[in-house]
Amino acid sequence: MRLLFSVAVLASVAVSRTASAQSTQVAANDIGQAYFEFQVDKPVLQRPGNPHAQYPDEMRARGRVGDVTVQYVVDTTGRVDMNTIEIIKSTDPTFTSAVKSVLPEMRFFPAETAGHRVRQMVQQSFRFAL
Repeated sequence: MRLLFSVAVLASVAVSRTASAQSTQVAANDIGQAYFEFQVDKPVLQRPGNPHAQYPDEMRARGRVGDVTVQYVVDTTGRVDMNTIEIIKSTDPTFTSAVKSVLPEMRFFPAETAGHRVRQMVQQSFRFAL
């Protein structure tokens, strides 16, 4: 992470020697870094009407309940960057599949810092209960 930030600083200095710390952070983000919620001015928010993960029929029939915690990056367009998905915790692979299938359909208001949209790391829990 420090190497990524250093490259961004050099690029920012080449463009403008008077770049502020905030614009340096935005430049770093443009080359792939994702911010954490505490690092942004406006964090990611889910858009109304997002689809929910479908409860797998086989798990419902067996009376199984479970949880999935997933981490991913929301990009500057408000979509999940599918290359960044990481399952933190899951009680069953069937529930994990249900979560992975809904993520591409979800939409968000992207995070902002210094007036610019930025990528943000998000951690979300899904609960499957009868």
